[in-house]
Amino acid sequence: MSAQTTNIPLPIAPLAGPDGRISEIWWRFFLELFNRTGGTSGNEGTVEAIYPDVPALALDPSSLPQTFQDLIAPIPASDAPAFNDITAMLQAMGIGQALVEELYAPRLADPSLIEMLHTPIIPDAALPEMIFSPITTGSYAKVIADSPTSQTLLNLTSTDITNWTKRLDPGGNFNAVTGVFTASVADQYLICGNIDINSVAWTAVGQQANISVFKNGSSVGTCRTICQNATTMSINTGPIAQIVDLAVGDTMKFVVLQNSGNSTTTVSSISSRIMIAQLPR
Repeated sequence: MSAQTTNIPLPIAPLAGPDGRISEIWWRFFLELFNRTGGTSGNEGTVEAIYPDVPALALDPSSLPQTFQDLIAPIPASDAPAFNDITAMLQAMGIGQALVEELYAPRLADPSLIEMLHTPIIPDAALPEMIFSPITTGSYAKVIADSPTSQTLLNLTSTDITNWTKRLDPGGNFNAVTGVFTASVADQYLICGNIDINSVAWTAVGQQANISVFKNGSSVGTCRTICQNATTMSINTGPIAQIVDLAVGDTMKFVVLQNSGNSTTTVSSISSRIMIAQLPR
């Protein structure tokens, strides 16, 4: 075994410097690797007899090739398997495909290998289509409404929230009087919002004020606000957010239920709101 010693470069040690030249620490590592693994199979021999300049290169950095192009030398097309192995090794070390192409493509005699390197990841026709396809706007249902009129909430009685003030509904899908949204397109819809409830005497810890999303008359999601103290206080139901699959003609609405043991009313203010959006695909 050679008496030279070579440190293994750290994983963060760059193979190439800013000027494109191979770093000295990696150069010495490869030289020593070649030197230690030469000879017959299974034996730590030396390649000095075959490449007598290896030790000299290790001792005299000034004689090193100065760029990657000097290092690789022309690679004949018959060495394609070796070229592929080298390419994979360089990429594993963090050298990107573009640099591999720059280093090797000009020196390959076989045009098929150059074509292999320059084959685009996606068909040429698809790339402009991906970049320049127009984004459809204005065709999705969207609703913003708030300030429903004050409504009585009896104990343990489900109550539809109605008489909203519409702020946005370009598709005309939302009936502000009934509080019902009707889908004109089969798709997924996001519905979210909350309802404020006026002060009520809660008689026990754990009582609830619930806001639910009803689809075609049946609940598909509920947000529960749980009372932590048996006291008189106002409460906010929600916020709730639910994604619902709707077919053409399906409906959605908000329903509130409270079980305080007493009656109360909803708050008619902008703090009570409903927002619905058809999800883009």
